[in-house]
Amino acid sequence: MKSSLRPISILAIIAFIIGVFFILYYVFFSFPAELKEALAIQNAAEIEKIKAISVRLLWIIGAQLALALFIFVLLSVDRRKNKIENVVYVEKYIQRQEKGTDSLNSENNNYADRINALTSHLSQLNRPLKEKFKYALEGLCKELEASIGAAFMTVRIEDKKYIEFVGGYAYHLPDSQYLRFEFGEGIAGQVAKSGKEINISAVPQGYVTVLSGLGKATPNNMIVIPVKSGENVLGVLEIASFKPFGEAELAFAKQVANSIV
Repeated sequence: MKSSLRPISILAIIAFIIGVFFILYYVFFSFPAELKEALAIQNAAEIEKIKAISVRLLWIIGAQLALALFIFVLLSVDRRKNKIENVVYVEKYIQRQEKGTDSLNSENNNYADRINALTSHLSQLNRPLKEKFKYALEGLCKELEASIGAAFMTVRIEDKKYIEFVGGYAYHLPDSQYLRFEFGEGIAGQVAKSGKEINISAVPQGYVTVLSGLGKATPNNMIVIPVKSGENVLGVLEIASFKPFGEAELAFAKQVANSIV
């Protein structure tokens, strides 16, 4: 309730109480006398009957007025209680929002620190390019909590460009076998040809399978990142997961891929 209405409310309550007493006085004292005078009743017994009727009328009206006053008080108390609870709720909500923001900022800072650590180590890693591909893939899969991943490097065979499997995360290929895609062939080959990353949220059934002691399943989400030196595509990193990849994860993967060379 606004403060400008409070004096009016107080006056209304006072008027209500005065009105209650006036009604009680009128019913109990004035009404029998006026009725007696109007009907010119002289019999004492009849007058007592009128008084008895007045008392019953008094109780009925009094009960209704008391009920009205009780309801009015209840509504006032309930309104004040709701107002207080709303204030408390807003304060708690603001506290949760501030706490959530602090937690999110802390998480983002930790995430950025891990990205910087991985990319810094990659840029300083004095290893063959194949080993750097494997290291980048493993680091990405762990940070993104991916289920499976594969690293491919570009090879040229008879004037045709291919990407060839050089290492995997939760995926192994026997030394006697090889996995190779021509540029433009399959999802990884398309990324190698276009030089642009893709984020897939509906991986075709059976495209990639995660095996465990409990069975096998196909991850629903996958990102494929080209590894480039200028405009030349040196390879592709393919990472699959059962949970979706957001813009932050995609940006992280691109940053790591750019740190390989």
